[in-house]
This record gives sequence, structure tokens and C-alpha cells, in this order.
Amino acid sequence: MMVASQVHAIGQSKERDGCLLLWLEGNVLFSLNESALVIWAEMERNPKGTSSDQLVKYLAEYYSGCDVSKVRLRRDVNELIDHLSKRGFLTRVDVNGGPTSYRIKEDVFRTTKIGRAHV
Repeated sequence: MMVASQVHAIGQSKERDGCLLLWLEGNVLFSLNESALVIWAEMERNPKGTSSDQLVKYLAEYYSGCDVSKVRLRRDVNELIDHLSKRGFLTRVDVNGGPTSYRIKEDVFRTTKIGRAHV
């Protein structure tokens, strides 16, 4: 996920720097960069699940005014969903006739934003 570093300076970000995820049952700790945190935060706002199409649409709005193609956004979203699903952070939700959605597992927690150390 390299969207944020190519799009705008960190100082302009709405979600700063990233966070850590912890899946208790699997004893897995995973870090998210700034762009991945934007996607994660949107998934938190949709606890019943969200599709990759919904996430791509949200990112396109979030990064409006920046020259990021939907192809790039879709690739980044799918890559993140794949990584998080394989590591046990997400559950697949299939709704009859609807698109495949994903939701955050109930035993997954994240830190508040982590930033860079300032000296």
C-alpha cells in the first residue's frame, strides 16, 4: 500500500502514520501504514461488513483531488484484504445476491494512531 506516500504529504493526512493490529486468538501483531489505516477505519465504521467496491469508492473520495487511478486503488484494497484475511484479522461475509464483503473479527484490536518519534 503505497498510495499515501505518492499522493500527499503526511502533514496533510486525515489518518496519521498508521497503527498496530492485534488478533488475540491467533497471537498475531500486524502494522498498518497510513493508507491501510484509512481503509481499516472505514471498515470499523461498517461493522457488518463492507465490499472491496465500497472501499475503493471511499478511497476515491478520500483521495479526491489527487491523481490516483481507481485501478491502483482497487489493487491496493484487494492486496490489503488478502493480507488481513490470511493473517486472521478479517472474516468473509457472503450475502445472498450481494457482493462479497469483509468485516473485522470481534477479537481484533488496534492501537490508536502511531506516529514518528520527534527528536
